[in-house]
Amino acid sequence: MVFTILSNAALLWVFLAPVCVNASWRMNAHTMITARVDPLISPQAVSGHVHDYAGGNNFGVTYDYDNMRQSACTSVEINIDKSGYWSPAVYYKRRDGTFQLLKSSYTVYYLHRGSNQQAFPAEFRMIAGSAVKNTLDPNGAADQAINFHCLGPNTETLQFPDQACQDVRVQIMFPSCWNGKDLTSANFRDHVAYPVDGKEGNTCPGTHPVRFMTLFFEHIIYMKDIDWYPGSLVLADGDNVGWSSHADFINGWDVGQLQQAIDQCTDPYANLQACGYLMQFQNDRSASGCQPAKYLPLEDVGFYGPLQKLQGDNPVWGGGTSKATTGSSNTPPLVAPFSVVSSGWTEHGCIDEGDPYVNTMNGDKLVDQSMNPQMCVSYCDGKGFSLAGIENGDTCFCANQLDHNGSMNVVDFGKCLVKCVGSYYEWCGGGRNLHLWQKTGGNSAAASNYSYPPAGARLSKVYTADGSSVPVVSPPNNGSGSISSGSGSTSTGSSSSSGEEYGPNNPPRCPPRSVLKRRSKTSQAKRALHFRRTRGHHH
Repeated sequence: MVFTILSNAALLWVFLAPVCVNASWRMNAHTMITARVDPLISPQAVSGHVHDYAGGNNFGVTYDYDNMRQSACTSVEINIDKSGYWSPAVYYKRRDGTFQLLKSSYTVYYLHRGSNQQAFPAEFRMIAGSAVKNTLDPNGAADQAINFHCLGPNTETLQFPDQACQDVRVQIMFPSCWNGKDLTSANFRDHVAYPVDGKEGNTCPGTHPVRFMTLFFEHIIYMKDIDWYPGSLVLADGDNVGWSSHADFINGWDVGQLQQAIDQCTDPYANLQACGYLMQFQNDRSASGCQPAKYLPLEDVGFYGPLQKLQGDNPVWGGGTSKATTGSSNTPPLVAPFSVVSSGWTEHGCIDEGDPYVNTMNGDKLVDQSMNPQMCVSYCDGKGFSLAGIENGDTCFCANQLDHNGSMNVVDFGKCLVKCVGSYYEWCGGGRNLHLWQKTGGNSAAASNYSYPPAGARLSKVYTADGSSVPVVSPPNNGSGSISSGSGSTSTGSSSSSGEEYGPNNPPRCPPRSVLKRRSKTSQAKRALHFRRTRGHHH
């Protein structure tokens, strides 16, 4: 029987004691992209609502297994996993009616359930849940597979928590039984099924006899400084109850490597450190610095402050009401998520300031709330300088030499991971570290001699200044030509002339906003503690 209204008491479980589970491994994953991109439901187009994405950086509006495998980096801490994982972003509806984007991260689990688990085949993809779901069957495996964990009280419900939480985990378990022949299906669901004895049971139905690892992930929503009230959490599709929560998976594993992990990584508490095979590929620093390589929609999804409405024109709904048609009146162009600098300049890397109380670059200075590498390099180039350095997200320094014991020696790029205030997906130095660019007299596509982890992830280096060569990243092709990336002029005085088409040689600048704090991060140890305390539903 399907229910449309359920009491919170009927939906609530409380876990008080740690329970040993038959797990395998879990991986931390940084949210790399927050955008209206969904290559399964909305291929070659802007999707109807915003998603938080983690995984290989070749993620875009189309899915190609080989292209995902070629990703220069991944935001998953195990760098051989180039898969894609995404689910709707979560917003806080403020009391004034505006929508505040909540920061997030992921923990991805591969769980041993049943027997004879096979690796996901190449090009495999699937979806759990539905973006238009407005009913709930509390006894159904598919409905039980998606729930919400309220950290602090440590309670779980099949809908958004009915109390204030320290943080919220949106927990999604994918079907683990496969029909053995179809890599996908028309709705991305029919080729897979949940076990007949529950969402993580041992027995697959006869129609879907092949057993995969049970893929489960936690989409961790950070609730810091949130004035919670009932109905204040809203999925990006407008659902303020949570029944339409869903998640997508596209395989980016090498099949042989995934099978080795399945066979060798069998820790009962999913402790990644217990798996020597996968730990040789562990690199969280690379994951935290990974940046998108494909074109993304040109719109603010909440990075720079609260939104008047959810992108995609998604009204608030849920709890038995029908979802309104979305996305028809707002289709922004697809543009490069990074800037292209002036001809003759190359990226040098991250350097220290030198003496702690003085600036090492003293030719000129520009502070701008639209700062990005293109702006800084263009400014310094126009002033006749040969060095351009960005610091603290919004400050550009120009010089011809480094003063006060400054050195051109590059340091760990992790010291320069402050977001550019004018380009969310680019880095603009650190508190006392400069992201440095140098005029070399050659073409801007010349490779830097500094390879920071992950090498090759920043693809602006493969562009020519006039946009004539785009060998790695290009607008998606629909079979009859490239999708137009839109046209128009920037609103903040871009150096490009009005009316030019947005593209690699003319990336638009974001409107002036304040510097964003870097997204918060939950430590591996803390997540391990949460796992031991709250994984009672996995047994």
